[in-house]
Amino acid sequence: MKIDIFKKQIIHKNEIYTYDDILNKLHPLNEDVIYLAGSVVEQAVAQCATGMGNDLSDIDVFIIRKHCNFEMTTADYIYKTKKIYFINTLLNGLDIEVFDYDYITQLAKMIKNSTVKRDERTSTIFSSSMGDNNSFTEISTFLCRLKYSICIWNFDKYAEILQSFNFEHFSEVYINHLVAKVDNIFPDIYGNLQSCQYDVALHCMRDAFFYIMKIILLDESIFVAHPKWIPLKFKNLVDLKHKYMNVWKDYVRLFRSDITDNEISEAVVRNVLIDSKQEIERVLLGGVSLL
Repeated sequence: MKIDIFKKQIIHKNEIYTYDDILNKLHPLNEDVIYLAGSVVEQAVAQCATGMGNDLSDIDVFIIRKHCNFEMTTADYIYKTKKIYFINTLLNGLDIEVFDYDYITQLAKMIKNSTVKRDERTSTIFSSSMGDNNSFTEISTFLCRLKYSICIWNFDKYAEILQSFNFEHFSEVYINHLVAKVDNIFPDIYGNLQSCQYDVALHCMRDAFFYIMKIILLDESIFVAHPKWIPLKFKNLVDLKHKYMNVWKDYVRLFRSDITDNEISEAVVRNVLIDSKQEIERVLLGGVSLL
């Protein structure tokens, strides 16, 4: 499946669909803002997403709807600020997420004004002020979908919403959160290496390494909606900027090489630990030690 952003068409299994075909299924309201997102869309609009999307991918449709109309919207899944329903009669199916416009404006303001205070848990920055379903992961996913999207209805309002979000500031706050998570994992890795629990140490190192790659992507202003796309986007970053090759080689050692032997596994984990700390300190933290 591919999107031709110039002809405003979606090509799927030798069939051509227009944006109007989607809108006809949605029956949009005048004040709705509607945009397409997901892996197929990202591949069409962002260099970092080269290789994403395939013939079995879905098209994700996002609707930002005025509060009074949002309240009256029927859906299969209903949450306080979001509703989800599905259309199975077009393409591989459409996943429709409808957001309350009031929530979107509040979220944009919260991101703009967010700060990390001493002794404050970064994981509660948004949830403490905005209630449930506002984790870093959920907000990051929403921003990723918005950042790499194609508007098909109400272009001026879409541009206004897009401009209201400070993606760079959110990245800075999110990076602090992810560094704290890595900082908590490192002692677990060292402890399990010392007690010769190599499988546990390897598992923890792999978890930490995904956070490290995500930190670097965010520092390069690249958002990721799902962890499965982190290696793909990271490799694209390496190829585009000719940077972070040492990090990519560590990924290959951790995930794509034969490390069944305990001694080899231990050596790989220890070497990746050193490289990971150095990379974060050099690129992101200005030399501040993580451990």
